[in-house]
Order: sequence, then structure tokens, then C-alpha cells
Amino acid sequence: MSPNSVPSSRYLTRISLIERLQASHPSGWEQLINLYRPLLFHWTKRAGMNIQDFDDVCPDVFRVVTQRIEGFQRGERMGSFRAWLREITRNICMELFRKDGGNARAVGVTDAAILLGQVRDLLKPPQPPAPATRLT
Repeated sequence: MSPNSVPSSRYLTRISLIERLQASHPSGWEQLINLYRPLLFHWTKRAGMNIQDFDDVCPDVFRVVTQRIEGFQRGERMGSFRAWLREITRNICMELFRKDGGNARAVGVTDAAILLGQVRDLLKPPQPPAPATRLT
């Protein structure tokens, strides 16, 4: 790519989207979530988080964006919104990692707990069926 060429527009955040977000327009927030949620998932996975972590990270990222979007100013550097969003995501992932004591969460814990909860306790004898009532 030459210094004078413009990067593909598919990698740039439209100014109109940022303006709608700053104006708290619902369509802007809907578009932001639709466009960036898959990217947040990718960044979260690359940070070593699992799917359960993403369910914690994603709403936190969008919460921070809602709190700080008004002060966001598009920089001279192309893709600055995406870089800003990635930095927020990275910080939230690091915060979650610190809260967990620096230990990665085990993948599949929720699924295992559900399966174990469905297994009946083999140490307890089964309850006898209730006696049938006689109809007279």
C-alpha cells in the first residue's frame, strides 16, 4: 500500500456512527453492537479468555463505551475508534484476570456443573412410590 492510498473502508468506523453514539441515538448503539460484538469476541479469545468470560467482558466494554463516548475524539490516525475500543477490551480482560487472582478460568465448568446436577445422588436410596389411593 502506498503512503497516499486510503485503507479499505471496511476497516474504518464511520464518523456518522460515532456521532450517533455521542448523541445516544438507539440505531447507533444497535449498529455498534452488531458490528463490534464479533470483534470483541475475537479480542477476548486472543486475551486468553473463554466463552463465559466473554459474557462478562462484552457488557462491561459497552458500559465503558457509553460512559466515555461523549469525550471520544477521532484522531488523525486511521482506525482510532477501533484502537480505542480494543484498549477498553484489553483493560477489562486484564481487570477480570486480576479479579480471578491471575488464574485462568476453566473452560466448560458450567456445562460440567449442569451435568453433575442432573445425576441423581446414588448414595440416597430411591423414595418408594406413594401408595395408590383407592377410589370408592
